Amino acid sequence: MKQRMTRNEIKKVQLDILSYFNKICLENNIHYTVYGGTLIGALRHGGFIPWDDDIDVALYRDDYDKVLKILQDENKYRLHNYRNRNFEQPFAKLSDKRTIQIGPSFSTRNLGCFIDIFPIDKYPENIQERELYRKKLQKEFRIALDGSFPEYFSSENWLKVISKIFLRFPRFVMHKGDLYHRLGKIDDELQKFNRTDSKICGYILSPYEDREKFHVNVLNSFEMVDFEDIKVMKIKNHDEYLSSTFGDYMTMPPEDKRRTHNFYNFYWK
Repeated sequence: MKQRMTRNEIKKVQLDILSYFNKICLENNIHYTVYGGTLIGALRHGGFIPWDDDIDVALYRDDYDKVLKILQDENKYRLHNYRNRNFEQPFAKLSDKRTIQIGPSFSTRNLGCFIDIFPIDKYPENIQERELYRKKLQKEFRIALDGSFPEYFSSENWLKVISKIFLRFPRFVMHKGDLYHRLGKIDDELQKFNRTDSKICGYILSPYEDREKFHVNVLNSFEMVDFEDIKVMKIKNHDEYLSSTFGDYMTMPPEDKRRTHNFYNFYWK
């Protein structure tokens, strides 16, 4: 019987993955930043946010593609992305091969304890154009998942799995197609404004929607910061990104607003 990982073991493995990712980036002159709650944790807590249990990093598209190519041949860790046909999102994960997640979600099958790796791309500067662009991508992503088996009924909750099997079956029949081909087209669409003079960037499919945006110059300057017992890379002008996305990010949120990812159940193989 597989042994369930403790919270401390999960954080230790995630920290090891982050340390390895940082080493690869430094050795290959690749710039990245700890991102989202991981960046807030580094600034406010010197490491993990106490109630948080994941790690996010982000890179501008050129560096993102470069690091994924290097990680493709890694032995200890497994790269998950749509190009490998082992992950159903337009971003990537790097997971520890010694671990496995067990649960109802088909989108995380064969996925071990991981860190998230996000691409940063340019957006339209005009807010109306930006909203139309985001909604188009969100719709295309929903269609990609709706038309794929078994992803169309994937969920972190067994009751939702059962309900989706029946409620979403008509949409599956209507949109049936190759998920990874569609994700490739979405990934191409994500990059279309990188060839323009737009000065706004971020991850357009972020759940924070239009709050997650910042000037492209933010990605011109980086520095090291403490995260637990290692040093990692971050953008120097973190305030422009964090203030826009999270507001007063240095103030602790009330307890009922402290979200975790406790639907992840990781085990040692």
